[in-house]
Amino acid sequence: MLFKLQLVLTAALGMQELPGFPFPAEQSAGGYIALGLLAIWLARRHFAGVVRTVLGRPGGVDESREPMRYRTMLIGLALAFMLLVAYGMALGASMGLMIIFFAIFFLYALAISRMRAELGPPAHDLHFSGPEMLINNAIGTSHISKPDLGVFTLFYSFNRAYRAHFAAHSMEAYKIAQSTKITARSMMVAMLIALVTGLVSSLWALLHALYLHGYSGKPTSGMASEAWSRMESWVIMPEGARIPATIATLVGVLLTFALGALRTQFTWWVWHPVGYVTCSSWSMNKLWACLFIAWAVKALVTRYGGAKAYQYVLPFFVGLVLGEFCVGSFWCTLGALLKMQVYQFWG
Repeated sequence: MLFKLQLVLTAALGMQELPGFPFPAEQSAGGYIALGLLAIWLARRHFAGVVRTVLGRPGGVDESREPMRYRTMLIGLALAFMLLVAYGMALGASMGLMIIFFAIFFLYALAISRMRAELGPPAHDLHFSGPEMLINNAIGTSHISKPDLGVFTLFYSFNRAYRAHFAAHSMEAYKIAQSTKITARSMMVAMLIALVTGLVSSLWALLHALYLHGYSGKPTSGMASEAWSRMESWVIMPEGARIPATIATLVGVLLTFALGALRTQFTWWVWHPVGYVTCSSWSMNKLWACLFIAWAVKALVTRYGGAKAYQYVLPFFVGLVLGEFCVGSFWCTLGALLKMQVYQFWG
């Protein structure tokens, strides 16, 4: 409702002259950063225990059920971060921008992990709001070198959107391991095997498909051209810093902090910060009415039927979800077998 109200007020006040206003993507990006920082702050005592465990001091945290030792994890995290920064530098980017870029990227990862662990939102896509957007807004493409812009473009492949972010799947995999009494280490090994298998098979499938069918290079034939079209505009029409957009990001940070603080301090506070940071995304634009209807039905059932009625009708609604996916899978499978166009299924 807040997001829709922003759009209505923007139109009513005639503020369309400011390109991008009210900057919903920038607000959401700031919210993701704030959620990542909130996750660190709320887990500060646990992190302090992890440090004591790594240093061998008393009062540490038990690591026997973890997929790896905390010391190994911290060393691996540091090496991975340095490797990513070095990779960007090898492609021509500057060290400072690469450090900022991947610091924002990992804050996004923490935010998504926190979302899935605490609330489980149906979408956290954050389209076209990668770290490069925030950097470009704050500095301006006219003040960023072409090699840096080129590396931002190459990194577009894993920053276009975050619907399938690795943090979410890893978090849920470890939760499955916990629920099914599988050791976290075994699950980590399974994920590593899946990672290597997926990397090799997807690379082969992509090259095979392009070899057979080619790639026209047209914007309508794929998403690869999006990144290079964007870089073309950066180079041909460089811009200065977008101060209003950066202010919108700061507003997103502060508002998310405020919502998070209110939620931790007052049990009656119902407005969740995750709702704010995900409300303007492409997926939520498709799903908000469905979520509203589901919320209304659940509210009516629990208000007038109580917990017993809620448990009684729950299988029916689970069946609705299962039926949708079964029908969608049927059409996709039929189209692939008969090599014909069928109903599109989005889910």
